This record gives sequence, structure tokens and C-alpha cells, in this order.
Amino acid sequence: MTRKGIWNRFDHIKCSDTFCQKMERMLSAPPVPDAEEDSVGGVMQISENKYRWIASAAAVIILLVGAGSGIMHYHRMQQPVVPMPLETTDTQASTAWTESTTATQTAVSGDMQTESTTATQTAVSGDMQTESTTATQTAVSGETATDTTTTTTATGTQTVPAGTGHDGTTMPESTTTTMHHDWAVILDYDRSAMEIGETREVEYYHPWYRGEPLEISIISCSDNVSYEIDESNNRIYVTALAAGDASVCVRGRGAMFDSYISLHVEGEIVIPDYGTMLEYDTSPMKIGETRAIRYYHPQKPYEIVGCWTVSEVSSNISYYLDEERGCVYVTALAAGDASLYIGADGCAFGAYARLTVKPDLAPVLEYDSSPMKIGETRFIRYYHPERPQSYEGCYLQGEDYDLIECWASDQYGNVLQDGGYICITALAPGEVELIIRMDDCTLSSTIRLTISS
Repeated sequence: MTRKGIWNRFDHIKCSDTFCQKMERMLSAPPVPDAEEDSVGGVMQISENKYRWIASAAAVIILLVGAGSGIMHYHRMQQPVVPMPLETTDTQASTAWTESTTATQTAVSGDMQTESTTATQTAVSGDMQTESTTATQTAVSGETATDTTTTTTATGTQTVPAGTGHDGTTMPESTTTTMHHDWAVILDYDRSAMEIGETREVEYYHPWYRGEPLEISIISCSDNVSYEIDESNNRIYVTALAAGDASVCVRGRGAMFDSYISLHVEGEIVIPDYGTMLEYDTSPMKIGETRAIRYYHPQKPYEIVGCWTVSEVSSNISYYLDEERGCVYVTALAAGDASLYIGADGCAFGAYARLTVKPDLAPVLEYDSSPMKIGETRFIRYYHPERPQSYEGCYLQGEDYDLIECWASDQYGNVLQDGGYICITALAPGEVELIIRMDDCTLSSTIRLTISS
């Protein structure tokens, strides 16, 4: 405020008409002559002098109050407001008080600066005192700073971490807060029911950057739909394959949450009844042989699944179930046909494994068992019991070269056309025992001869 403005305030000070009339009468009244007396018998009160003193004192007080108010306001407008540190004073017991001070100043000369200080002080019972100070400063001349400080003190002690402001004022230290946004991919598509074979377009984009490229991945997809991603225009094309509810889980690169495409495909829902599939060697088994039978789900041929039943097992076989390998191991116990029923998990029906167990077979021998003479040669015919014309795969064991000379030959068989032959020539007297084995025979046959002198 200018000096002229201060004096203009005094022009608005007015006195009432009654007060002015009394003042004029008192000022215009003639003075009272002093009378000299030897003695004074009493005290006479002069009302004129009393009123004059009161009027003068009132005018002076009004003048001083107005001048002081104007000067204080003038100086306040000319000086910047400096945040004053809070002082802590001792409090008496059983006292509670709150003090709040707010000061704001705006200066527009050179650098524009705004400072706001709020201080709150509270003391409750005894010597315990808490102070909280929040200061915010903003400078608009190329620099911006935000400081926040909270301080708690007790009984006459206060600690305020501080820095230095633009005008040398001590300011609190600054802190920085980083905010991270959690987001998920936005999916925009028609959510009405689909028909089997229909393809639907789904647009995907970042919540704040629609239209810009976004890297995504499909985490899961229902079996009754298929999908195709077109990264050039941020589109997913979903095709309905079978009736039922469908869901596709979409995850964006850097996204905190997953998004889902939820659709319903209309049509009759068919629940297929699967039959167990078996894989095994169907050739005849030998008694004592063990064979593996692999079972699996027809929709999962390369996966190992559990087995919900192994039943109807024939008496001439035994089995062992190994679910870790997805196999049933069967051992032949006796000759004859055999079967067992196997059911894989996830299949409504099982399947029968059918096997044939061959009986114990031994080579058939035809020969003259009468005693031989030294130098005599005898032919012993052999053949497979199930194939009389087969004589391949013959093996001799227990030959005594001191008593006989023998060999297996088919030359006679070619002439006679009735099987293979073993030729034996007697060399010395004694007892001869030969063991004959053939392929596909589980047992062996024995030739016993006596050579006389």
C-alpha cells in the first residue's frame, strides 16, 4: 500500500453529529477566570476541561490505531513470507491444546514462487508433544520441487531434516515416489453365441495405446475352438469347432494380469465313448514266455494313461499291471487259447487281448532201437511234430566219438522225401545216448542204442 492510500483511510473516519456539536460548544465557550482565594473550601470539578481531554485522547487513539494498521499491512505486502520453524514449549500436566498456522505468499517478480506451510502442534497430558509439518514449494522459473517432511518430537526437542531453498530459506529434504501401473490386455469382440465353423474377430490392445503394436501370447485354449493371431493389425481370429463353452487365455508382454476370450458355441454336445486300444504281438506263445501288451487312449496314442480294469483272464496265463509304463505283462502257463479284458482310463469301453499258447513240443524220432553190431550203419528219421515235412534246425548233443560216428543229413530225405535223417555208424561196443533238439520245439528227444561186440 502506498503512503497516499494510508492517508485515504483517515478520510473515511467520521464523528457523529452529537459529538461534533458538543465539541464545538466546548471549544467556543469563554474561558473561566481564575479567582484567587486565601483558602479553598472545596474541590470544584470543571466539566469543560474533562470533555476536552477525552476528545483529544480519542482522536489520538484512532489516529495511532489507523496508522499502525496501515503501516503493518504495507510492510507485510512488501516482505516475503518465510516459513517459521515451530518452537516446542513445555506443557503442564492434564493440558491439551492445538495450534494451527497457515501462511501463503505469491510473488511475481523475476522468478515466480509459491510457498505453502502448514503446521499443526498437539500436546496431550504430561510432557508429551507431537508436531507435524508439511511444506510445499513450487518454482515456475525452469525449476520445480516438491518436498514433504513429517517430524515427531517430545519435550522441547525438534528434528527437521532440511535443505536450502532459492532464497536461502531452510527447506525439508525432497523425496521421490515411483508409481507402477498394473494392467491387462483389452479384448474387444462380439460376445454373442457362435455357430460351429464360424470365425470371429477379436481385437487386442494396450489400455492406453490402442492401435499400437502389442506382443501377446496364448496361454491356454479350449479344445472346441482354434485360433490364429494376426500381429499386423492386433487381431485374433477364433474358429468354433464343436458345441460348448470356450475360453482363450491371452497374456500381454509386461502385463500383470491375464485376459480371457469367453464364447459359447451353439449345437448339440456329443460326448464320445472311446474304446481302449491295445498293441501286442499276436503270434503263438511258448509255455513260460512273457509278453507285453500296451494299452492307450485312442485320442492320446503317445501318452501313458492309467488302467481301470484287467479282468476275464484265462486260467492258462497270468498277468502283471505296470501303469507307469502303460503295459500289462502276460505269462503263458499252459497250452491253449487265452484272453484278458483291459480298460484304459478315459475310455468307456475296454478291449480283449487274445493269445495262443503252444504246447510243449519235442522232435519226433523214428528208428530201429535193436542192438547194433560193430561197423553197422543205421538211419534215424526226425521231424517237427506239427510239420512232418520240416526237418530244418536239428541239433545233436552228447555224441560219443569213441563208440559211434554220426552226422545229420538231408540227402536221404531228398531221395525218400519224408524228412531228415541222422546217420550213425557203430565203432565199438557200449551204450549210446544222443539228445536231439529242433527249432520251435520246447522239449528235446533222446536216441538210445546198444552196440554189441
